[in-house]
Amino acid sequence: TDEGGPVLSSMRVWTVVWAGDEAAGQTLDAFRRAFLASSAWSERVAEYGVGAGSAEGVIVVPGPAPSTVHYTDIETIIPTLPGRKTIGGDTVPAPDDQTVYGFLIPKASSEPDGYYHDETTDTVTTVDGGAINVPYIVDRQDTSLEAAPADYLTWSDSHELVETATDPHSAIAWTTAWMPDQGEVGDLCDDIIAHEEIGGVLYALTRVYSATK
Repeated sequence: TDEGGPVLSSMRVWTVVWAGDEAAGQTLDAFRRAFLASSAWSERVAEYGVGAGSAEGVIVVPGPAPSTVHYTDIETIIPTLPGRKTIGGDTVPAPDDQTVYGFLIPKASSEPDGYYHDETTDTVTTVDGGAINVPYIVDRQDTSLEAAPADYLTWSDSHELVETATDPHSAIAWTTAWMPDQGEVGDLCDDIIAHEEIGGVLYALTRVYSATK
């Protein structure tokens, strides 16, 4: 793969849900907290200059679940997140260059864009008064013939976490030119589930391309 831009060396992920999905959000946040601090994470990303990350809690978007959630809705919500409280009572700070917002779409909502990561089109004001494009992740709560719902979610989310850390800004970091539109380190090993134990819990995780193994 080719290095063409910065990675997130110690990314911090806030999990964002809509009212009614608080428990699902806390489960996903717990997975992120365990995975980002684990050897399973470092084994996948260390060679790309990425270190341990952290999960910072769950933010609840008020109001009922929308009928449809598009990427434009996500990008409208992101600037409103700083200053909100997490479920744990912490105030969400303005973003910095390691901030990631990870959205969990309600089961009742249509989300036409699939599982993906991107960055905001418009800049967001940072903690020091600057302006940055903030990376974000979008996960759905799908059923699948490939895996149980909980496994499908952690498998998909681990894929997006790895790719967000190694390629946070519009396909300019760790990608390869010989797989157009699917050249990130998770895509190079897509559709291959690995089951690994983290903190005594068995999780379904993505596999990741390695140039050194």
